[in-house]
Amino acid sequence: MCKDCTNREKNNEQYDVLVEKYREYFPDADKQEVIKKVNYLRTNFRKELKSIRDAEKSGTGTEDIKPSL
Repeated sequence: MCKDCTNREKNNEQYDVLVEKYREYFPDADKQEVIKKVNYLRTNFRKELKSIRDAEKSGTGTEDIKPSL
């Protein structure tokens, strides 16, 4: 994990940038909504990655893996 990932100040600054950009499309958005969406994307990415790695371990091969998203 990078040093900047655990820096709360830097994380808050970056979330503020995301909130500003997100408000271009959804004017009523707040920081909590953006955090929730980022966590949702992160969770689903990790879930898909785990299923791919599990399939590779089992010998299924990557050709047979269908993304669930």
